[in-house]
This record gives sequence, C-alpha cells and structure tokens, in this order.
Amino acid sequence: MESDFSTWKKKELQDFLKKCNQPTFGNKPELIERAKGAKALDLDINNNSPLLTPLGENLPSPSELKEGWSSNCDQFPDFTHKELYNFLVFSRHRSYDASEMGARGQLKAKVFYQEGHISDIKCHQISAKCFHCIIKCHCLPSTPTKDKKKKPAYQTWVFLSKVTGRVHNAECICVAGAGESCNHIAALLYGIVDITQQKYSRKIAPTSKACERIEPRNRNLSPKKSQEMVFNKFKSPHRKVSLYSVNASFSKDLSTQAIQSFKERLMNVNSAGWLKNFPLTSASEICTNVSTLPKLHNINFSYMDSVDISSIECVQHFSSYFDSLKITKDECSKIEMATREQHKNPLWKQVRRGRLTASKFGNIVRRKADTEPDNLIKYLLEYTPSFTNAAISWGRDHEQIAIDNYLIRVRESHPPLTATQNGVIINEHLPHLGATPDGLIYCPHCKPYHGVIEVKCPYALRDLHPLEAARQSNCFCEVDSLGRLRLKRSHLYYYQVQGQQAITKRTWYHFVVWTNKGMEFEIIYWDKELWENIMLPKLNAFFCSAIIPELFTSRVKRRLKLYN
Repeated sequence: MESDFSTWKKKELQDFLKKCNQPTFGNKPELIERAKGAKALDLDINNNSPLLTPLGENLPSPSELKEGWSSNCDQFPDFTHKELYNFLVFSRHRSYDASEMGARGQLKAKVFYQEGHISDIKCHQISAKCFHCIIKCHCLPSTPTKDKKKKPAYQTWVFLSKVTGRVHNAECICVAGAGESCNHIAALLYGIVDITQQKYSRKIAPTSKACERIEPRNRNLSPKKSQEMVFNKFKSPHRKVSLYSVNASFSKDLSTQAIQSFKERLMNVNSAGWLKNFPLTSASEICTNVSTLPKLHNINFSYMDSVDISSIECVQHFSSYFDSLKITKDECSKIEMATREQHKNPLWKQVRRGRLTASKFGNIVRRKADTEPDNLIKYLLEYTPSFTNAAISWGRDHEQIAIDNYLIRVRESHPPLTATQNGVIINEHLPHLGATPDGLIYCPHCKPYHGVIEVKCPYALRDLHPLEAARQSNCFCEVDSLGRLRLKRSHLYYYQVQGQQAITKRTWYHFVVWTNKGMEFEIIYWDKELWENIMLPKLNAFFCSAIIPELFTSRVKRRLKLYN
C-alpha cells in the first residue's frame, strides 16, 4: 500500500483525502501517511461522498480524466435558468440536512460570464452508460493577483445529469469553492445556460465543433484611470407591467366567480355608475375551476420503456382507448363558455392539451408517412416552451380591428349580421379534436344562418393591400382570375378552415385578411369529401399511433424516441 501511495501525485493524494473527508494540508510525506491511515480505516467508502450519485454511480474526479474532454456543443446537456436557480437557492445536498443552499447572492455572478471571465468550457461524457457528465472551465478571479507565479485562473467544474440537466455536484479551487456556490461556479452555470439557449435559437449549431464564441477577456494587470473604467451591475429581469385601462373594450369578461360576485354587490351601491358600461354575466355562466371541467383523458398506468408499443397488443389497446373517449353535448357547451377570451384565459390551454386543434391539422395531414412523429408530438403537446414574436403580437393586437372593419364592410349588404366571440369548440362526435375560430357569425339573410370567421393579419406584408400582398410569393393567398382574394388550397390555413367548419358544423366561412392598407375576405365552403376521405382518417390515425402512445409512455417528453 505504501508503494502505491508513494507513486501518487500530491493532487491525487489530496483528492483521495478529500473523498475520505480528511484534511488535505501538509507536505507529500504527511499526505501519504494520512492516506494510508484513511485506507486502513476504509474511510474511502463513503456513502455521503459528493461523487456518489443517487443511482449508486461512483463518479470520477475531474482531475483523474486526462483525455476525452470535448468542446463540441452537441455534448452539452440542456440546462435552463430554472435548474440554475434550483441548485443555487433550493439545493440541500451540500450539507445533507434540511437547510437550503440559499445562494441568492451568487445569481448576480452572471456579470462574470458576460464580462468574459469564463473560458475553455469543455465537457466529458465519463462513459456511454453513465447518466452524468462533467463540464469544466477556467474562470478569471474578480481581482487580479499580484503573484504572477500563481495560475491566473481558477479551475471550476460541475456534474450534470445528461437526461434532466440537474446539477449533482460542483466545485472550484478558489477558497469558497468547497461550498459549491461561489461566483465562479455560478458563472459557469450561466455559460451552460447560454449555450443551451443559443442552440435552440440556432445562433450556434448544436453540432458545431467547438464553443468558439466563448472568448476569454485579456487579463491586464496594468493600472487604469478611473474615467476609463466601466462598472456594470447585474439587474434581475422584472416582468413588464402593462398599463391598465378602465374602458369596456379592455375588460369585457371576468375571470373568477369572486370578482363577479363583488361586481354584483357594487352594482347596487350608489356612485358605481361606471360599472353600467360592462355587461353583467350570470354566475351560472362562469366556470373557472379546472376540476369542474370534463377531462378527456384518464391515463391510469404507463408502459415501461422496454415495451414494444408497436406490438399487436399495444395497438389494440390504443385503439380501444380511442373508442372509449366520450363527451356529451352539455360538456362541450360548458367547455366553450369556460374558455372564452382564448389565449388570455388560463383554461384555454388546459382544455386544448391532449387534443388536436384545427390550427395544427395541416401539419398532420401533410406529414409524410415515413416521417417519425416525435417532433410533431413535441409541437402538438406543447413540450417546447411557448414564445411570442412580433408577428404573433401583431396578429393578436389587430384582430379586433380587422373584425370591426369586416363588420362595417359586410353589413352594407347584410345589416343584421353579428359576430360573437367563442372559446374552445368541441364536437360531441369528435372529442379528441378542437377548434378556436376568431368568431361565430349569424346572419338571417344567409342560408344556412350560421358561419365562421377567421382573421389573419400578416406582419411581413402589413404595409401592402391584401390584394397586392396576395401577389407576393411568400403570401398564403393568391388572386383568382376575377381579381379576388383566394386562400391557397395547399396552405396549412386551408386545412384549419376545413377543420373548423367540420367541428363547428357550419358549412360557410369568411376568411378575412387585414393589413394597414385595407381588408379583403373570401367565402369558403366546407369540402365534405376532403374532410371525410382525407383529413379525418389521417387525424384519427395520427392520434391513435402517436398521441395516445405518447400519453401512455411520455417517451418524447423525456427526450426518448417514441418507437425504438
């Protein structure tokens, strides 16, 4: 044993003693004697070792791994700001007690990463079977050292789960590094968050050879004049508060029964005349409790990952489960009333989850048979974070303006025509499908009386008249032989139109296009043959072969392939 320890380097001896929870100071002969005693007492068998994972994996020390380090961004697991916050603030593993780490001050260490203190970020996969990986870097100290013989940067590393991105352990060679919450560790975590964000925003390719964009700053020990120095302070992002308006158009609906009850009481009090501007909704029409809404799915077990879900038994089970999905007409009405205001209503997403909605029918119908369903499942079940860009905001902000212009135009020939808002519409015969058109139309001059309206406000073509925009190659519309606006029958919007008509049982449709230069609309009639022979069979087949299997396995949600 003595000959074994005598061949070890001082750093290796210190790592061994650290693993045994023994002091690491002293010269090499002292470390050898201390290591021999720790080995004799079996102190290296430590169930509380930070390198022992909950699954029983004994992770190697980063100093033991001489080869295999890579700067390939594809090797880095996905790591979000949420995981960073959970580790620095809520983690309890450091002291193995009930107290949280509570390192909120280190959240400001983002400025370390932004100012270029972090460099040479590399990842080591340990092994193909290991569930964790190691990410290390060099981090410049916040203040330069006077001793130029010392290393100018700290070595910092973290252990991350390859599957969830959860931080298992972290360390830095600085004086505070053993506490796992120094500024250098936090800066490294911010760097990993940035790599993940840029991979998904496609600013860097996931398979790029190296994270070359992480450039260390030059460490200049020469003095500077105070007026040449730049001081930055990290500011936590705050949610932007929207200005509130008391106009009736700003707040048409109430979200909770308590607010509605409060409003009713105020209506009976003097000096509350401004409330007369708002329509009074009966309490029976308000349904905001998620538990009171009928649920579509009842998944009471989950298939193991080893099960072949393409087997005959599984396919038969998925088919019988599909046939068991039921919903009544009264439940459909209840859902529609509870989800009005659409994206502004929190129940809107709750009801849509687990259903195929008309806005996504085109993606399913036009999907090639040999294309794996995984990416489409992520999109349909909203596994990826939702986002809002300029085009989406533009469409939402100008939707009501477009409807108002449409009503002015169409009421010239149809004065009694009305358009009302709606929530999620579900057909009692198609419980797995849903539609949320922009409005429902009623006109006693038309046969049949009821129709649907859908509004599109193209952001990229907002400064062109709709007919002029339709002549552009990137527009979803075209101009027919009579010079009228016409939705392209091959566009995804056309499948949305046909699906909304089928679900709402309304056979005519006003497709409205609005820009800053004008408004045009097309009357589109329901294509029963397209729906019954092409769209509905493909929607049902995809729901049985992709959505239901995913609900019973959650494989895609866990970043596994649905079909092995």
